Amino acid sequence: MDLDTFSWLLTAAGQQVLAETAVTPLTPHNHLHIASQLRQRLASEQAQAVLETVLLRQKAAAKFSRAAVMYFTRAALEQASGEVIGAYRAQRFARFGAAWIADLGCGVGGDALALAARAAVMGVDLDAVRLAMARENVQVYAGDGRFQPLQADLRQLAPLPVDALFFDPARRDAHGRRLFSVHEYQPPLSLIDGWRAKVAATAVKISPGVDYAELPPDAEVEFISLAGEVKEGVLWFGPLHSGAARRATLLPGGHTLAYEPGEAVAVTPPQGYLYEPDGAVIRAHLVEELARRLGATKINAEIAYLTA
Repeated sequence: MDLDTFSWLLTAAGQQVLAETAVTPLTPHNHLHIASQLRQRLASEQAQAVLETVLLRQKAAAKFSRAAVMYFTRAALEQASGEVIGAYRAQRFARFGAAWIADLGCGVGGDALALAARAAVMGVDLDAVRLAMARENVQVYAGDGRFQPLQADLRQLAPLPVDALFFDPARRDAHGRRLFSVHEYQPPLSLIDGWRAKVAATAVKISPGVDYAELPPDAEVEFISLAGEVKEGVLWFGPLHSGAARRATLLPGGHTLAYEPGEAVAVTPPQGYLYEPDGAVIRAHLVEELARRLGATKINAEIAYLTA
């Protein structure tokens, strides 16, 4: 979808077609029929934009409560954290007191909409269509005047006069393949080194499969799961760092576990109960911390199951 086509979607005519098309959920059985009807009424690029918007809104309902009036690209939706995780993460920026936040690589605004509920947000992205979508999406949640779009290449970005930075690099390549190394992110994680010299309060979204050896030693590493599935990691720097080296957070309950030094957990035969830690706890290397909290032991030094 190009910018002209997206601008048409926002017109009264575009909104009417979107509303009419969304009345009947798109399925494999009716997709071709509805597409044919749209192409009889609209230019091909307009028909495709309507179909894609309605379909992505259906998919996005699992991540965003107001997806029915939001705008997405397929790639941006796949990478978006979702409303629950975004709201949780925005709380830490609010506790820090950030009034002006730069969302670097903001995409369609999936994180900006949560940040903008508590602060003014400058959304930076190279893609003009995604920026336009982000503006509309943030308005749905936070109203007018909370989001300032800036089209720019992050690799050439000058220092911004903000209180905090949130960096969301692309973790998929042009073919949709996942990128696990922070050196392959687009842009790579190392780009934050120059920014952090100017803005100490920085957070970075990372893949849950990241290699610890590639991470800066002064970062707090947090892994977040939602409904039992590990969704992403976050690096916290400067005043956003809680003081814990590693943290696991389980949503939607908001349960969090942070690393604290302690005695090694014993290995024993299985007892009356067997526990499988959440994946976020495992990725954060906090299985022994959980065992100490539960008064449990390990059944094997090399695996994560606990018993009590």
